[in-house]
Amino acid sequence: MPAINLQAKCPAPCTFMTRPRGVAGRPDRAQACAVGAFVAVGCFAGVLARSDEHDQNPDNGTDPTRQSRSITTSLEHLDLGGGISQNTFKAQYSTPITSDARTAIRLTVPLVQNDVFGHEGYSLSDVGVKISDVVKITRQYGIVIAGEFTFDTANQIEGGTGKNVFKGTFTYAKFLQGGSIFAPSLNQSNSIWGDKDRASVNNTVLDFYFVPKLKDPKTYVTVDPAINSNWETKAKFPSLAITIGRALGPAFGGHSQIYLKPETFAGGDRSANWGVEFGYKVIGF
Repeated sequence: MPAINLQAKCPAPCTFMTRPRGVAGRPDRAQACAVGAFVAVGCFAGVLARSDEHDQNPDNGTDPTRQSRSITTSLEHLDLGGGISQNTFKAQYSTPITSDARTAIRLTVPLVQNDVFGHEGYSLSDVGVKISDVVKITRQYGIVIAGEFTFDTANQIEGGTGKNVFKGTFTYAKFLQGGSIFAPSLNQSNSIWGDKDRASVNNTVLDFYFVPKLKDPKTYVTVDPAINSNWETKAKFPSLAITIGRALGPAFGGHSQIYLKPETFAGGDRSANWGVEFGYKVIGF
């Protein structure tokens, strides 16, 4: 069973194989409510927007041009359709590696529980290493490029892609008047080598990341619509994720926060029905 990973948009290793292409499934009441909640949160964020300069924004991890040391642990649940689901526990460590803090490295270690084959318990998925660099930064905009290798380290077939994958990302972050951030990005993932019996990875994600400026500096919201394309299976579908985070206060020499990120997918080619992620993060230690 090929395992396809569209990173932030489609993190489930086996998602493209769990739903036949072109079968949309019947939207249920929970999915409709989720879409309504996304719209409500977006409107709420717009109402709370205020006027502040970019350099007054707190470092809560939402600005893609800020490279900060952080540790994140999260648990994500995905409804893949057909009575199949996946849970992913993920640990991430990120730190700047240059004196000007414009280049950073991030290590991601995921553990996956996927009931495609009826397996119980968590197993190691594909470990990733990412290097990102802020190549340009002004008061009006910033440009970030990144490269990430995801290695074929999964110890179960449904836990990973079976391939060693390189993902390149280009991000243009525009600092809007009032303190909001609009940071669209183009992500391209391709398998470099791996199990010849597994499907190749060739995915593109066009992401329209937006961070509204809120009145409450301890709360943040990100709105993350995207268009996802799998060129191997000719599948294309939109997705929408909204993250709501809240600062908790000092912890471990930095600042801690919790966040909740619901996500929904649409279209007959979609890789999943919906998902939700809960995380805890310590940043700036």
